[in-house]
Amino acid sequence: YDFTYGEHEFDLTLAGTKVNELNQFNDPLNPEAVDVELGEVQRPEWAGNFNLEWTTGDLTVGWQTQYQGEQLVNFVEIDTAMSRYGSAVFMDEVYLHDVNFSYQLSDELLVYGGVNNLTDEEPFITSYATPVSIRGRYFFLGLNFSIE
Repeated sequence: YDFTYGEHEFDLTLAGTKVNELNQFNDPLNPEAVDVELGEVQRPEWAGNFNLEWTTGDLTVGWQTQYQGEQLVNFVEIDTAMSRYGSAVFMDEVYLHDVNFSYQLSDELLVYGGVNNLTDEEPFITSYATPVSIRGRYFFLGLNFSIE
């Protein structure tokens, strides 16, 4: 959804998903052998993204957030997780936030920057970069120079 209010332009985007069932069938000779995947790492039941962008003149500011529902840590199967490990292997839902900006200084020069993983969320235990990068929070700043 985008709209203009005076000299301000706004762009909002919301996308989400709910997965009802996610099964793998690894044995083509036995269709009853089901490997349930829903709720395992990177397979949450609920997930979504929200983006907000505001532009006024040469300045653009953006905020993005990603939601991932509860899921297991790496290498744990959903069908045996509670009986083997208890609730310790279930990771809570997570919200990841990024903010950014860009400013057109001239026809040739654009400056941009931002912060990814604003709240410094950490990866799940036993996971590498899930659901966030192992870098944690990081800042960036750059220039785009175009020669016409």
